Amino acid sequence: MIEYTDPILLKRPNKLCRTKTSDIYSIGILLWEISSKKMPYKSKFRDELDLIIYVLWENREDPIIGTPQNYINIYQDCWNQNPDQRPNIRKVIQDLNHINLQNIAKYIRIIEPFVPLISAVTLEISEIIAVYETVQYNKKICNSLMNRINASEATMKTLLGSQTENEKNFLSSLQVYQKFEHSSSIKDIFGSLVNDFDAVMTKLHFIMAISNDKQRWMDQFSLKSDIADMDKVIYIPIQF
Repeated sequence: MIEYTDPILLKRPNKLCRTKTSDIYSIGILLWEISSKKMPYKSKFRDELDLIIYVLWENREDPIIGTPQNYINIYQDCWNQNPDQRPNIRKVIQDLNHINLQNIAKYIRIIEPFVPLISAVTLEISEIIAVYETVQYNKKICNSLMNRINASEATMKTLLGSQTENEKNFLSSLQVYQKFEHSSSIKDIFGSLVNDFDAVMTKLHFIMAISNDKQRWMDQFSLKSDIADMDKVIYIPIQF
């Protein structure tokens, strides 16, 4: 309802959210309504736009004649145009408790039926404060749990990163091992070729040795034959 809406929210209704100071503003309007027994601004405006302009220009309902000044001060402080200058809910309750509501009723008969309502509202506000403090405490616990969850998540990311790095190192080592295995295979092949070469060379040396022996024997045989022929020539008898 516009009558109870913080002027700050009326300026930018789609960009701002209600705050505790906005609730204090609404309580101020409600306290005026209790003292007047009337809906706020109903006798002045029928068009909502006119009401919005009126409130944005820092205009409010006038105090009801006979209302104690300390009670007026409470709701006027609550509906202050500047949210930073509004009291908190504890201050409102404290100031209301300092007012003798029964004495007010002696001077303002119209407020007497609302004395129980004001007390009930005060009690409800106290309970709201207790709930709010509990929510704030739970919020701190949730924030602490979220911090732990974030820390655990960061640890998991670190572990996953280490796992990925270890997998890369393993693959790199495996590739080196595969190259080593390939090198070992080449070494074995090379060794086999060397052995084959040595065997061929051994056979070649053997063949060459046999060939040399045969050639030597043939040379010796030829030499002996030549010597025999020379002996025949040398020992031919001379005939006179």
